[in-house]
Amino acid sequence: MLFISSWVFSQEEKVIDSLQIQLKNHQQQKLKLGAEVSPLFDTTEAIILFGISKAYFGNDPIKSTEYATQLLHLSKKIGYSQGIANANYCFGNIAMDKGDYLVALTHQNISLKINRELGNKTGLAACYNGIGIIYWNQGKQGIASSYNNLGNVYADEGKHEKALQYYLKALTLQKEMNNDDGISISYNNIGEIYINLEKQDEALKNLFEAVKYQTKIEDKEGMSGTLLNIGTAYFKKNNLKESEKYLTKSLSLSKEIGSLDNLKFNYEALIKLDSAKGDFKNAFHHYKLFISTRDSLYNEENTRKSVQAQMQYDFDKKESLAKADQDKKDALAKKELQKQKLIRDGFILVFAVVGIFALVFFNQRNKIRVGKKRSDDLLLNILPLEVAEELKTKGSAQAKQFESVTVMFTDFKNFTQISEKLNPEELVAEIDTCFKAFDDIITRHKIEKIKTMGDSYMCVGGLPISNSTHASDVVSAGLEIQQYMSFHQQKSMQEGRTPFEIRIGIHTGSVVAGIVGVKKFAYDIWGDTVNIASRMESSGEAGKVNISGSTYTLIKDEFQCEYRGKIEAKNKGEIDMYFVNRNFGEG
Repeated sequence: MLFISSWVFSQEEKVIDSLQIQLKNHQQQKLKLGAEVSPLFDTTEAIILFGISKAYFGNDPIKSTEYATQLLHLSKKIGYSQGIANANYCFGNIAMDKGDYLVALTHQNISLKINRELGNKTGLAACYNGIGIIYWNQGKQGIASSYNNLGNVYADEGKHEKALQYYLKALTLQKEMNNDDGISISYNNIGEIYINLEKQDEALKNLFEAVKYQTKIEDKEGMSGTLLNIGTAYFKKNNLKESEKYLTKSLSLSKEIGSLDNLKFNYEALIKLDSAKGDFKNAFHHYKLFISTRDSLYNEENTRKSVQAQMQYDFDKKESLAKADQDKKDALAKKELQKQKLIRDGFILVFAVVGIFALVFFNQRNKIRVGKKRSDDLLLNILPLEVAEELKTKGSAQAKQFESVTVMFTDFKNFTQISEKLNPEELVAEIDTCFKAFDDIITRHKIEKIKTMGDSYMCVGGLPISNSTHASDVVSAGLEIQQYMSFHQQKSMQEGRTPFEIRIGIHTGSVVAGIVGVKKFAYDIWGDTVNIASRMESSGEAGKVNISGSTYTLIKDEFQCEYRGKIEAKNKGEIDMYFVNRNFGEG
């Protein structure tokens, strides 16, 4: 056995030596190239660092942590999302080997979230596997959670029969433990699978079982989602009357508990229902509510909930520690008293107290873990990482002045007229497709998305971390968005759909950025720079990137521009404007 272990470690050393040689040669070549280095070089370096950190798993956690830390810093610097996910995956495995399951779960869930956003199925499977092992090490409840996670993996991959097998195994274990919360979740998951398998009667049978348990434990949020699924099952059975009944119940419950996620899905389902009934007036009404709710998930409402979740987490943590300390004192006191009685009775009471203490402590620890995860996920979903960390550390985030940033606005030409020609489902799908593409483009150029307002999209380069390339970053992103929309227009016309045309406006100047307000607040930017950037968009032309003179001064050596002269901008007087045609580096 010793021989086999030595041989395996010897093989790992060879892999590490090989990767370290590659890393050294790569970094030397990078130094020689200097400013001419391609972004691909940094990505390759990140991949090598990931390989070295993984090779050290289980043998040298200090070295593994060292290379994972280098990977994280490099990936953040170049905006390489997959590298950030890989670094957190490494940190999760290192913590799991140490038995620090709470830390391990935190890092694995960060990696899981990023891999899901990137659509990386291999990364998703690795994260689910790691999370499953963590739960497995924590007993029967962990095994049930592992089965549920495996079901989620297969469901995400569209392997519904396989997912159903694991959801049923999870349900069996939850029933053995009489865990009403776990039972309700399992029944709901099984119901969703049967919906996808087009077995609506089986779906309804399981979903109504879920509602029974959710009613028992007063889980209104879970019930809201299950009622939505029931409405969906009836819709697929073409029973529109029952579908409307349960969708309306779900909508009412979602409003009562303030669940924006469930509200968004409710409005989306009602759009389909209204369209099937031919009630296009209500379909458009629900579409507008869908857009409004979706936008709210990225600003005020989510910020408020994230702060509440953080406060609840802090409260639960303090309460858990205080109760654990008191329980420990009570246990010691009882043990001391029992020494004066019969030894047999003393042992029985001591074991009972210890058992109760362990159960209370385990439940409190689970509450803390769930609360912290909810808080972190909400904060990272709506705020830049640096602002989220400041909010978590200090309880507030201070507004900051940025002397030089570049703001971009986009807007669809004749949006109102075009939207009247599309049914609500087509309109939602079209806007969603475009904005997802915009999100991907600005992320690659290290630009911060601020918000969407109906069909308008706003982002800014040069904050929350100042840099000297913000103007060229934003102009490059604007040209990519222009190229994407040109391709998308051609595709829409080929498919017989009405195409969207886009106006893009860019301006450079100073802004104030931060979170303001007391009851409701959101991360936003303010200043005349924002207003002028908006005028650049409205004063531009469809299919063109229109920039101001202040932006032109910063990018004129990198991009070929066409001077338009001084153009009258509403409430701003005459402003020098330029159309950006292309990058000088392009053919």
